[in-house]
Amino acid sequence: MLAPIRELGLEQYVAELEHYGYTIIPPERVAAPEFVERVRDAVLRVAHERTGVEHALDRSGDAGSDYMMGGQAQLSSMVSFVKWRDRNAKPGDPATGL
Repeated sequence: MLAPIRELGLEQYVAELEHYGYTIIPPERVAAPEFVERVRDAVLRVAHERTGVEHALDRSGDAGSDYMMGGQAQLSSMVSFVKWRDRNAKPGDPATGL
């Protein structure tokens, strides 16, 4: 199991994951820049379609008027993931691909 980790140069990130419980792998270590750009553009497009808000990476969003923050801060989170069915899954297994 360690050979692919070494081949991909991910030792540092595995160590961080073990130590801190999370890690951040830079996009350039995950896929070609063109692929990362296509995924980012798709996430921003879907966010716009669902919220009607034009999101941009080079500017902050609307500060809003949430009473707990008094319009002085932003609270944001965006997660995207891909899940696929286990190749050993049998019909009727609860594991569902997305």
